[in-house]
Amino acid sequence: MTGKGPLLITLAEDVEPGPSGNRLEMTAFGKPAQIWRERREVVRADRISFDQVRKTIYMSAGINRPVKLDWARQQWITAEKSVQFDQDAGRAVFAGPGELEFASDQMKGPAHFIYQDKLFFDFTADPNADEIDLANLKPEQLSFANGIEGAFEDMHFVAQDLMCQFEADPNGEYLPTHVVAEGPGETLRLTNEKQDYQVTGDILEGDAQTNIWRIHGNPARALTLQQEDRIEGATIIADLNKQLFEVAESSRLFASFAGDPFEPASVKPVQLHVFSRRGVTYDHAVGQIVMREPNALIEQVEKNRQVTRLLCPVLTIQLADETKMPLDEPNHVESGTNLNLATLTAHGQEVNILRSEYDLASDELLSLLKMRSKNLRFDNINQTMTAEGPGWIDSYDYQPTEPKSALPKDRSLNSALPGLLGRTGPSRAMIIFERQMRFEKPPGELTFEGDVNVGYLPLYDDPQAQLQLAGAASEMKSLRCDKLTLTFAEDKAKTDPNAPAWGDLKQVAATGSVITEAAFSDGQTHYLAGENLVYDRSTETVRMTGTMEQPIYLDGLRCTLVRWNVKDGSFEVKYVGRDGSKGENKNL
Repeated sequence: MTGKGPLLITLAEDVEPGPSGNRLEMTAFGKPAQIWRERREVVRADRISFDQVRKTIYMSAGINRPVKLDWARQQWITAEKSVQFDQDAGRAVFAGPGELEFASDQMKGPAHFIYQDKLFFDFTADPNADEIDLANLKPEQLSFANGIEGAFEDMHFVAQDLMCQFEADPNGEYLPTHVVAEGPGETLRLTNEKQDYQVTGDILEGDAQTNIWRIHGNPARALTLQQEDRIEGATIIADLNKQLFEVAESSRLFASFAGDPFEPASVKPVQLHVFSRRGVTYDHAVGQIVMREPNALIEQVEKNRQVTRLLCPVLTIQLADETKMPLDEPNHVESGTNLNLATLTAHGQEVNILRSEYDLASDELLSLLKMRSKNLRFDNINQTMTAEGPGWIDSYDYQPTEPKSALPKDRSLNSALPGLLGRTGPSRAMIIFERQMRFEKPPGELTFEGDVNVGYLPLYDDPQAQLQLAGAASEMKSLRCDKLTLTFAEDKAKTDPNAPAWGDLKQVAATGSVITEAAFSDGQTHYLAGENLVYDRSTETVRMTGTMEQPIYLDGLRCTLVRWNVKDGSFEVKYVGRDGSKGENKNL
């Protein structure tokens, strides 16, 4: 023992009558006084008092000289006011503020904590021992009250109160096990700046050895640091070794992505809000979010306001590794802005989508799209969208009637589909497919396969009246085929702010058992059947080609070529007579 101040040791016999016998009291003063054992400083304090009978040790600090206790190798605690050990109670009370550092061979690095008020150190006490072995304390529990923060393995921790239990491993080393922490009002926070995430809540409990925690809150949150994209729920189960976060019951996801999956050329952020009835799993290490029984809301403001609702059994969101994003794509963003979306997959036998488009100025509903399919997938890196059949799309366009000579721009997929058979005003188109729907950009093709049926109806007027109002002679009313391909013009969203996100619908191509119904402004109806059909939107011309072996049928007339001018309602045909003779007829 060393000290720069006076050392007082008192030994007395029967100072007071009683069963205690001999009594040793010792007080050491210093700046600081120190206790060493086996060449290791165990205690440092300005005053150290020991009472043998009461089995207590009291240590007090000086100005800018806190009490320090090295209670085991690589483990120490400080207190700026005092420390009181009671051997019979098996407890030491540290009056702070102060610090604690804990390390073991099983940890990657030391854990360091700062407490603001009190630290309660419960240890295994031997009632028959004459003294407390300060150099080899056997901790049972550490409790912090009224404010604590710490750092361990890239993690920063903040709470109001914390309790940590200890157990001895097979080698006799005491390690922290069960931990409970409280931080009312979301003052409980776990932050990992290196891995860019934070967990907040009111109560934390878990195992320090497995690093698996349960965070309870109203709500508890796991979020990214830069954008605060987050999941929420009453309880989050966090496996910090795997960076895996899970909410078992109802939960919410809030996120912001660069670009709308439904509008491949869009560049502005979309807001995604998902409520999940059966919870969410967020694998932060691989950037994957899985939501069970979700109700998703996707909202974007670009040329107009787009609102999409999505319902499905399971929704999987895969975030992109930034190195895999093509730099020339508008959907690519630098880190620190919005999350890069790689894929969004809606799993299940029934995936439902409702997509609405509103005017920015008036908030008027411009178009509406309803869709049902199986297993819908958006691939943002490869710019594809696929859906398994059987499925259907029901699309409504509320744009006012336009002359056929001045086709309006297709602002979105909602407004493009009703115009695929010929837009003449507010209208509805329904597409039914059995096998698959797929969009690829490039080349800007939307394809439906497997017994495809397309129907077209005006929304308000009867077909004949709407054709007359639009100044159009004819239009396709229905189309049936094995495969339908819609080709959109090259988008100019990067250079032309007025360009439609999808590009104008350029061409409609149908193959395999094609049947179409042509409606005319004078009330006539004609039917065409063949193996192929191409509708050029720029010239408003429908072309069908056939052979002698596989002819085209126009109202029963066998043809090898039909060219139909939708704008003026005229036909140009090459036909085959019953006797095999050939002929041509214009303006049929």
